[in-house]
Amino acid sequence: MIYFLNSKKCSICSLIGLTLLLGANPSGAATAPAPSTLTSIAGSLRQHRKRSFDDLLDQWQSEFGEKAVPALLTVARDKQQPDRSRYIAVLATAKLGGAATLSTVLPFLKDKSWLIRLSALRAIQGLQDHTHRKEVFSLLKDRSLVLRNEAVKVIASLQYDGSAEALIDAALDRRNYHQGRAQWVPLTALKLLPSLAPKKELMTRLRPMLFHSDARVVAHSLSALDSVMGNPEISKKPHQEKLAYWKAKLK
Repeated sequence: MIYFLNSKKCSICSLIGLTLLLGANPSGAATAPAPSTLTSIAGSLRQHRKRSFDDLLDQWQSEFGEKAVPALLTVARDKQQPDRSRYIAVLATAKLGGAATLSTVLPFLKDKSWLIRLSALRAIQGLQDHTHRKEVFSLLKDRSLVLRNEAVKVIASLQYDGSAEALIDAALDRRNYHQGRAQWVPLTALKLLPSLAPKKELMTRLRPMLFHSDARVVAHSLSALDSVMGNPEISKKPHQEKLAYWKAKLK
């Protein structure tokens, strides 16, 4: 899987310059890509398995500069293209275009393909955007388990207001369990929760997790409680003693 990469080589467009390129319409529809640019980029994407993401970005930057962005958007919006090509195109749009492309990336959060929604989410993370909290939080309810799990990671990374509450909600959400076992999301949320320095009173919401049938959920909950609220003496206790302590403390 190709992630949104932090490469200094790819910062080619200023906010003003790219906004002018995309035209008055922030969706970028006002500027059609040159046919030769579109053909070249589409061809590169068909061969992407033989190239790294950074190599593709270097090529597009060198050959087309900021004119690559409208062509990439055209590919990203073309649902006849393979999802993997569209995925790369969304990430490359944000990478090459920077903050000016944010409004063009957001609609992909509602694409029918989970892979394209994932690309938009990772693009938002790469752009370090903190202004679209609602849109990112909504992905915690996405029909794709992969998207829900990635949303937890992005929320923890960007640290929006209410992120700790959102992660606890995700850990408790029944849709993230199958036949009593956690499916990625609860474990990811519990693991990342301490990084958000949640208030101690918020941590009391984890008490039901201490009675869960999935031993991994119990272990991750205890670890989170130890990190946020614990003391060295309790942390050293055997598992069962520690579990009894937190069950009593969180009443």
